[in-house]
Amino acid sequence: MVKEMQTVEEFFDNDIDTLVDSDFMSVDSDNMQENTFISSLLGIFAALHTKYFNLSSDEVLKQINKDSSAAIIKLNSIVDTKMIHLITTFQEDILQNNGIDLKLKKRVNLDINLSELKVLVKDTLKATVYQFRNDVTVKAKTFMTYHKKSSAFHLQPNFKRSIKRVKNTIKFNMQYAKQKVDRKWLQFKHGEDSLFYWRVRGVNTCNWCYSNELLPPKLMSEWELDHPNGHCSLEPVNDETTTVYQDLLADSNVTRI
Repeated sequence: MVKEMQTVEEFFDNDIDTLVDSDFMSVDSDNMQENTFISSLLGIFAALHTKYFNLSSDEVLKQINKDSSAAIIKLNSIVDTKMIHLITTFQEDILQNNGIDLKLKKRVNLDINLSELKVLVKDTLKATVYQFRNDVTVKAKTFMTYHKKSSAFHLQPNFKRSIKRVKNTIKFNMQYAKQKVDRKWLQFKHGEDSLFYWRVRGVNTCNWCYSNELLPPKLMSEWELDHPNGHCSLEPVNDETTTVYQDLLADSNVTRI
């Protein structure tokens, strides 16, 4: 069930200390660069929320559309640069963890199409900004209707909701992107015709994943992606590797001498 509606207490709360709480700084990922990505996005939302905490209602209505549009542009710019950097770093980590010298990384194509993922992230961030914009606009109009004047009023938009939504969209979409990169590596290492088993990992595994583990091996392209917060993996039927991978590994060992 989607629970996005603000409560009366959230909508009219006067406690400014709850605007930014410990949720803002909590670390959900063990990837520091991913957390930096999230923090840079939340910084834009924090600035937007803080500005409108104590504006007069007429100033809110005058500025909110322009400021919302400016925030979306900044958020999109961060997504364009940070996502590419994160994926590049993940690709290099895979190569290094498998003994490949980064000087030879151009011989391995681990690139994925980020366009669709970036659109999903940007659309979610835009929707979050619009949700904030609509919240404060309705409150400003309500205040002016009942008080018949424009004056300063305390605003408590649901910043916790924005924090959660931003964290989730980055975490989920980056996890999907990493899965795609990891699968491209497995195909490079073991061959596109290799068969793979679904292997359950972690606790609280769902029935769908358990049922996948009972299935016979399939080609990589026939397996669906795991859940965005899942820990299952694909395991090759045998440990045979491609000659391209073997040559690359041998050349990497030479470059280190």
